[in-house]
Amino acid sequence: MQSTRRDISPKDRSTAFLIFGFLLACYMLTFTGRIDSSDGLSTFATTESLVRYGEFDSNQVLWMGNQQGNIGPDG
Repeated sequence: MQSTRRDISPKDRSTAFLIFGFLLACYMLTFTGRIDSSDGLSTFATTESLVRYGEFDSNQVLWMGNQQGNIGPDG
């Protein structure tokens, strides 16, 4: 099996950077920096634990008492 390497032209590279910059600007304009849900808090806690300790752990959210997968009061 022969692999072919496709060189990226400068025009394609600059177009990709422009699209990336535009999408990054749109994201930064709409970013609030707040955690608004328990899912967001859990994602943040897991990422923080991965960066600090190298473990996938979310013990920081145990105080919430929300166990995922429990049956709610409505059945």
